Amino acid sequence: MVEKCLMEWEIENVFTISVDNAMVQDGIKKVDKAVQIVRWAVKWIRQSPSRIHKFTEFAKAGFSIPSSSDWERVRNVCHFLKPFHDVTLRIFVTLYVTSNTCIEDIYSIRTLLDDAISDSSLCDIALAMKLKFDKYFGDIEKMNLLLYFALILDLRNKVKYLVILFEDCYGEKGVEAKKKYIMDSMYELYNDYIRIHSPSSNSSTAESTTSSSILGKRQNPDFMAPNPPLRNKLREKMKTNIVESIRELEKYLEERVEDDSEMLSILD
Repeated sequence: MVEKCLMEWEIENVFTISVDNAMVQDGIKKVDKAVQIVRWAVKWIRQSPSRIHKFTEFAKAGFSIPSSSDWERVRNVCHFLKPFHDVTLRIFVTLYVTSNTCIEDIYSIRTLLDDAISDSSLCDIALAMKLKFDKYFGDIEKMNLLLYFALILDLRNKVKYLVILFEDCYGEKGVEAKKKYIMDSMYELYNDYIRIHSPSSNSSTAESTTSSSILGKRQNPDFMAPNPPLRNKLREKMKTNIVESIRELEKYLEERVEDDSEMLSILD
């Protein structure tokens, strides 16, 4: 189940990076002029070595070339945006599952934006990006909870790491309510999974198919229906299997977290 879920949740991870890229574009618009000037200058110089000399002459003549402040602004923006670039590469270039790390990336970006807002040279960029960020990730209720489930199912994280992320981001106030909201939703989804794949569901499907196939036909007189007490016993066994499956999830979450390792395969 865990392997199948993690693979399916990769789709949501790709959506998150699309929002991330759109957010970066909103930020770049705030420094569009400086970026354009520097980009034009670099492209022009690279076309031939002789243009370096011409570029120097243009600078002395006072033509519109990148100023010191333009270079400094673009340099700061590049340093600021590099983590966003790294996150995109980590998800799109790698061949392993990354949905279990997506929440970490989101919370890292939140911290990065909050720090940049307090920096006068990046404040306007960060504020523009924060608007897009809050639209999709500002509150837990706005987010796809599957990403939280993937984080929890990672045997190196589980619920303890979720609480640490919440405390770091929101402080201790309201952590329990947020945790309860996610865990209740996770158990609700898991219980649906159990109902769908439990023997009782499969049995109901089989009975429905059998009933349809014999509809309008004379039944074999030798056919004997199961003894009611035995059928009741079967129903009780099915209920027990569902309860045991739910306890299986609880047992997994209560076990200690595993140490992180480069050799660890989340799917294995």
